[in-house]
Amino acid sequence: MKNTYLVFDIETRPLPLETIKAKGLMPSFKPPANIKDPEKIKAREAEHEADVMEKAALDPLLSTVCAVGVIYGDGEMFEFAVDKQKDFDESALLGTIWNHIRHCLNDQGRIVGFNTHGFDLPYLINRSWILDVPICESVVKGKWWSEFSIDLADKWRVGRKDSYVSLDRLARAMNVGQKSGSGKDFATLLDTDFGKAIDYLRNDLTLTLKIAQRMGVVDL
Repeated sequence: MKNTYLVFDIETRPLPLETIKAKGLMPSFKPPANIKDPEKIKAREAEHEADVMEKAALDPLLSTVCAVGVIYGDGEMFEFAVDKQKDFDESALLGTIWNHIRHCLNDQGRIVGFNTHGFDLPYLINRSWILDVPICESVVKGKWWSEFSIDLADKWRVGRKDSYVSLDRLARAMNVGQKSGSGKDFATLLDTDFGKAIDYLRNDLTLTLKIAQRMGVVDL
């Protein structure tokens, strides 16, 4: 049988601070008991909000999916970097990636990514629950992931829970390339230079595919 696979990656962006506050989603802030000055308390609260926003893109309560990239086993690439559009619909984007995952798994193919069990899939599921978007149930098997879902970062650990490696370091070590930027800057890049944002996403997908090939997860 042909080694059918789908390599995928997602990018996220924080919700605006005003939206987070309006929805009551900002984590609670309690000033230190020894600070009484209102201005100092206000400054500490501002620091708290800045810290929250720094990490917000990783929290499905405080962010949205802004881009999805996939590569099929035949090398054809589909990109969905759509939140530059005025009529952006995150629910539609979630539905699209789930359809791709569902189609691949129905063909008994493998869905492949980097840290997908640690981030991408849980994030997609959480956002889908929030927006009432049906998920691909077959991606989960009991409390574990389907055997057809391959997380290369997890595979690299070979059972060692504390053996974390980044996509960039592993790609460099395998001499298959390197990242072209940082995911935390993706949303800003998407707004300021759409072409470079797509290039960044394409490069991450390509590195993931090359690592998957080196590990024997997919055919060369």
